[in-house]
Amino acid sequence: MRVAVLLVTLLGAACTRVEQTGQSKQAVGVELAEVRFGATLTRSAWMPLGNHHPVARFSARGIDLGEAQAAALTPEGAIVVRSSGLLERIEKRITVLSEDALPDVAVSGDGKIVYLTRETGLHLVDARGDRRLVSAFSDADRPLFVDDRTLLFCGAATPGVSTFFRLSLDDEAPIALKTDALPASRDNYRVENGVVHFHDGVAARTLELPR
Repeated sequence: MRVAVLLVTLLGAACTRVEQTGQSKQAVGVELAEVRFGATLTRSAWMPLGNHHPVARFSARGIDLGEAQAAALTPEGAIVVRSSGLLERIEKRITVLSEDALPDVAVSGDGKIVYLTRETGLHLVDARGDRRLVSAFSDADRPLFVDDRTLLFCGAATPGVSTFFRLSLDDEAPIALKTDALPASRDNYRVENGVVHFHDGVAARTLELPR
């Protein structure tokens, strides 16, 4: 009986890890968040943070990335958005990309990074540096790379109604796509074989991209 109890205890410890929280210890389950670039990104369960976006503890390539509101893998490391709005690229060294980032980021297959700020909207980080995209838009968020040269985002030109926009990074001219729904969250928000899959908060939806 003692052996059986010991085995159960060891198995339980393998599936959770224990973190110090105030004066008590709390078991935190680890979930797979992303698999890309030959690496995995894992996170703990989301933890409430008052009226702000919740945080989780992220890990990638065997490195503890700490608590963040969002994270994504890059070809050589990861990016994280801290609760303070600090956006860090963690690779061979840590680079601060923004001090006012929102918890919504996207990374292309060749390492381009798109992020959001509260004041200036969408930003692209590539070989040319950091620059603002679609400056004429009053609202632009939920970026998603269709491929290395094409970005999808939700937004509204001034004035206008929010919809999906397709943006070629070659000319940076947004093209509106007709749809009656937008993604409510990042969960299952993806592009597969020219079709955008997302959840509008009520039901799963799809949008076929024009060729």
